[in-house]
Amino acid sequence: MNEQHEELSSKVKKLEGQKKANSEAITNLEPKIQGLQFLSRVATIEVRNIPHYNSENFESFLSLLTRIGKELHLTIEPQVLRDVYRLPGTPGSARPIVAEFTRNESNPEEENSLKENHASYSNAQT
Repeated sequence: MNEQHEELSSKVKKLEGQKKANSEAITNLEPKIQGLQFLSRVATIEVRNIPHYNSENFESFLSLLTRIGKELHLTIEPQVLRDVYRLPGTPGSARPIVAEFTRNESNPEEENSLKENHASYSNAQT
């Protein structure tokens, strides 16, 4: 009986040690995951409130992004896009479209154009 107690006690201690090691590993991984998520978002944009069409594909999304870019005085070229897709969600809802770019370099002229457009949109809303 005493031998079984010692065996179970050692197993519990071993499991507690593994749990502590796993908790420390998770704690160390969380900031790394957050950093990777931030870096992946730097090179993406999300377009909302665009109705779903039956024939959606890369070319139709590219056309949409090009038209939006023209309105914002930006040039969006196919070679800078890694992927364009619609996020999953409930059927019938306007799910966001995500565009992933191959680089996150920005042009100062484009940044100024975006700021001006945002400011004019904000002023129009008030």
